[in-house]
Amino acid sequence: MGELIVNLPVTVIILVSAFILRQFGFGWNLSIIIGVGIGWYCWGKLLDKWKNWALDHNVDRERLFRLGKLGLINFYRYKIIDQEEKNED
Repeated sequence: MGELIVNLPVTVIILVSAFILRQFGFGWNLSIIIGVGIGWYCWGKLLDKWKNWALDHNVDRERLFRLGKLGLINFYRYKIIDQEEKNED
């Protein structure tokens, strides 16, 4: 599910935004850099959506972190595990 919720949309966003920016006269390098910036912002939002979906389906946070790392979705432990402590406070 993480691939469908996070990686696929972010890849499409990067490619489409780079193509659209190229049509407006930007160079490919600048278009890709801006596209990656837009994709990175969307990655953060979609990561939260994926995390909430998984937690609603009773996936353990440690397992969620391992799956996210394996699927190239999330490399940061604090985005999954450490936020549990913040939510409990």
